[in-house]
Amino acid sequence: MTSWNPGERPPGDVSGLPLPSLPAFPAMRGYLQLHAAIRSLGFRHAAEALRAPAPVTPSGQSTQALFGTLPKAETDDGFRILDGLWFPARGGLWQRADLAYVQKSRARWLASAHPRAMDAAAVVDVLETVVRDDPMGLRRIVLWELCCRLSDGTAERQRPGSARATPPAAEHAVALGVHRSEAGPLVDAVAAVRFPAAGDARDAAETLNDIWPGTRLREAERLAQLVPLHLRITSCPPCSARSTPGPPRSGNSRSQRSS
Repeated sequence: MTSWNPGERPPGDVSGLPLPSLPAFPAMRGYLQLHAAIRSLGFRHAAEALRAPAPVTPSGQSTQALFGTLPKAETDDGFRILDGLWFPARGGLWQRADLAYVQKSRARWLASAHPRAMDAAAVVDVLETVVRDDPMGLRRIVLWELCCRLSDGTAERQRPGSARATPPAAEHAVALGVHRSEAGPLVDAVAAVRFPAAGDARDAAETLNDIWPGTRLREAERLAQLVPLHLRITSCPPCSARSTPGPPRSGNSRSQRSS
């Protein structure tokens, strides 16, 4: 009898897995202020802000990269994002970015000697409120930021003399810190749903939750109509929270969440 591990495709099945669902909005109040704070600190997205410097060793050196940097994809597994936000942990395991992880990240920033550590801790403090309200909120925000960067980078990758821009590829997602196993499906999903470029539609998605819930019903309706219909249909409900997701698998064996 043929057997395989959970999550594996049956032998000979070439249909492949469905593309991941992308968020239609960041779905949080004050997203623009949060994003501006993240960018002012030199981070590309919220996942980098959560990777706080490790405590200083007795020798006086930190065990992790310095402030404002993320270990390069060639020497680091990156983070996983398609089924929740996960970071590498010791022993080849994966640590979910849950409330406990975010609180530890904030504490490490507060213990850091970097002059802007307090600003970084303030950003993580906002992210803590997000994960308290919705266990999958961090995944949604980071995924939104990644989709925006991958979509915006299309124009930057336009070849000289060519009228067509080069679409994002897996290596572009890897360069943003995404784990190699998820980079391909992520960029395929961005291309498939025609993620909105910078402009009215994206602005509406990023400010909708500043208006709604609230009393400005007509303004909320106007913004909602600007969000592309195909994103509203294919996206998960912005305020829905999945129950605790399982850890990502590595190879044919199931990883376990580190404590």
